[in-house]
Amino acid sequence: MRDWRLEIVDPTGGRLWQEGEAATASLSQVRLDPERLRGLRCGLLDNSKPGSERLLRELARRLADRYGVRIGPFVVKGFPSVPATEEELGRVADGADLVLTGVGD
Repeated sequence: MRDWRLEIVDPTGGRLWQEGEAATASLSQVRLDPERLRGLRCGLLDNSKPGSERLLRELARRLADRYGVRIGPFVVKGFPSVPATEEELGRVADGADLVLTGVGD
């Protein structure tokens, strides 16, 4: 099993939860400086719902164009209602500094 860190973050830059913390952690008011994204590699995890791939690829393109993010692996998980497998998580996280996932429809 791969050793990776699991966090849940708010899109405005605050960390909501990190593995090992109580689930009631409050939203931080800290905002992410977009310049910190430059050069980072971003993996994409598609939940396999209609529209998810288009949403993720467009977001990734904008991050690359505006902030110099390098786009990493694109992984489509098996079914929307089933969590990603260890293998899928490993493929998308391999070498990625951050991972985006999205819901389509």
